[in-house]
Amino acid sequence: MVYDAKAIIGAMFALALGVIFAAQLVAPQVSSIFDANTTGWDTGTAAIWPITGLVVVAAIIVLFLRPTGLI
Repeated sequence: MVYDAKAIIGAMFALALGVIFAAQLVAPQVSSIFDANTTGWDTGTAAIWPITGLVVVAAIIVLFLRPTGLI
């Protein structure tokens, strides 16, 4: 499989800019997710809640890499 170098470089540049913007915009929301009060929740939901921030970060990475065909 042959990849277009310009598309890959463009996607990596977009990913880098996306990470910078996401770090500024998403970080406060992710910290509020981690600081949520889960004392009244059942154990299953409370156990899954901390990985929500990781899912958000993974979704942002996939969003930027999908147009290249790498994912």
